[in-house]
Amino acid sequence: MGKKCVLTIIFALLLLLAGMSFCACAGLDEIVREDVPYYNLPPVGGPEPQFYVVQPGDTLSAIAKKFGVKIEFLASANKLSDLNYIEADQKLIIPGTSIKHKVLPGETLSAIAGLYGVSIDELIRVNNLSDENLLFAGQALLVPVREGSALPVWNPVLGLPVDELSWPVVGWISSGFGLRDGRPHEGLDIAAEQGEPIRAARSGRVIFAGERGTYGLTVIIDHGGGLTTLYGHASAILVAEGQWVKEGQVIARVGDTGRSTGPHLHLEVRLNGVPYDPLLCLRRMYA
Repeated sequence: MGKKCVLTIIFALLLLLAGMSFCACAGLDEIVREDVPYYNLPPVGGPEPQFYVVQPGDTLSAIAKKFGVKIEFLASANKLSDLNYIEADQKLIIPGTSIKHKVLPGETLSAIAGLYGVSIDELIRVNNLSDENLLFAGQALLVPVREGSALPVWNPVLGLPVDELSWPVVGWISSGFGLRDGRPHEGLDIAAEQGEPIRAARSGRVIFAGERGTYGLTVIIDHGGGLTTLYGHASAILVAEGQWVKEGQVIARVGDTGRSTGPHLHLEVRLNGVPYDPLLCLRRMYA
C-alpha cells in the first residue's frame, strides 16, 4: 500500500470522526412526557386592555400614537375595516396598554418602576396602593406601558411570526424540525459552546424556568397571542418565572442537561400549542 493511499485512508477516517463529533448533539434527546406536558402550562395573564372614547377631531392614527400601539392592531382589536373612519363618542379598545407584573421576593416599587421605565406615582395610582413600601412576593401589579417605555408595547400576534424572531444563540444547526429516527422532533437543535449566552428570541413573559424532564434546565417565554418559545438543555437559568424580558436579553446559558448528548440549545416555537419549524420564524441571515 503506497504512502498516498495511507494518507487518503487516514484523511477519510478523520473526516468520519469529525462528522460523528459534529452530529453528537443530534441524538434522541427530547421525548414527549405525559407528566410535563408543554401545552398545559397554567395561564399567567396577559396585557390588560384600556378603553378610549373618541373625541371630535380624533383620528385613528393619532389615537394609536397617543397610546403607543400600532394602528393595524388598534383597528384589528376594534374590527375596523376603514382606518380613516371613526365616530365621536365611539368606544375603542386599546390593546396591550398595560401588563401584569408578579412581584418577586425582595422587589421594591422603585425597582419595578425602573425596570419598565414608568414613574412610582403612576404605579401607585394605577394599582391604588396606600403604601409604596408594602409589597409582597406574588402580588400582581398593573404596569402601564407607553411609547418610550423600557419594554415595547405588547402587540398581539396575528399569526405565525415568519422571519421575525431573532436567533437566540450563536452556533450551528445539528438537528432540524420533524421526524428523527421515526420520532417527532418538535424543535431545532443549535449546537454551541458550553456556557454560551442564550437570548430571548422575542420580548415576552417567562412562564417557566426550571428543570423539565428530558429537556433539562428549560425556559419558556409567552409572547402573547398564543405564541411561546422554549429553550432547553441549559447549563444555567438567568431569569425567573413571571419576569418580563426584552428581545435579545440573556435568559440562560448553553448546556447539555436533561437527555442530551452534547452542549446545544433545543429551541421550540409554538402557536396555540401547535409546534412549528423554528427556521420558518427565525430571521434569515446572510453572509
